[in-house]
Amino acid sequence: MPVGYLLALVHEVPENPFVRARRWCEIDQLAVDPNWRRRGIGRALLLNALSTATAEGISHVEATSWSFNDGAHAVFRRLGFVPKSTRFELTSEA
Repeated sequence: MPVGYLLALVHEVPENPFVRARRWCEIDQLAVDPNWRRRGIGRALLLNALSTATAEGISHVEATSWSFNDGAHAVFRRLGFVPKSTRFELTSEA
């Protein structure tokens, strides 16, 4: 029975008049069963993803996380990630 998972995506954007060519890995989803947290599982999953990215010649890795997910933020920071941007949402009740 799995106790955690990580979804990593590789993105590649060719150069165009607006951006330079770019290839990076995005850690899009990371989850660990609440009963198994604080045992290094999330860290192990991230380290495996980082190792795989490096083996594929990818030196730039980004991670996406919900703003309220302080646990994930702490793991990312301990591994050297720094905040890059803030995404805002506006919802309207119709």
